[in-house]
Amino acid sequence: MKKFIAFILLVTLIGLMGCSSEDEERLSFFQEYKAEQYTIEDHENAPTSEEIAERVKPYLTDEALKELKASKKFNVMPALAANRNKNIEFSNAEFSNKQENDDGSIDYDYKLQLNVYNDSGSEPFTIVGEVTFINKDGEMKISRDQES
Repeated sequence: MKKFIAFILLVTLIGLMGCSSEDEERLSFFQEYKAEQYTIEDHENAPTSEEIAERVKPYLTDEALKELKASKKFNVMPALAANRNKNIEFSNAEFSNKQENDDGSIDYDYKLQLNVYNDSGSEPFTIVGEVTFINKDGEMKISRDQES
């Protein structure tokens, strides 16, 4: 697990070149969130949607968490891992098209890279979407995460 965290930090540092420090902080926060959401180390004992919801809860507003749970977004990757008999690891995330909104929230388009793997090999998996960050009670939170 320490190697995985070190890898995430290295990827984060490389991906942050050219970003403002606030953008860097949001990207790092987002990468931690997505690693919690998508990492499945053992497809035979994949986390439940409730376990994933608990892992990502610190990153999301209450409303965003409710919306993602209602959309059954947390069921997708465990099912994919089980159906393909493969594990999943977060690899990288990139932001583009930053938009600052009148209410103080900030939107980004994003592109995620996941690695779906087992002993027989691996395959990349790409996800694109949009995310909105807000400052709630002095803390950074994600108020919207919509995958395309």
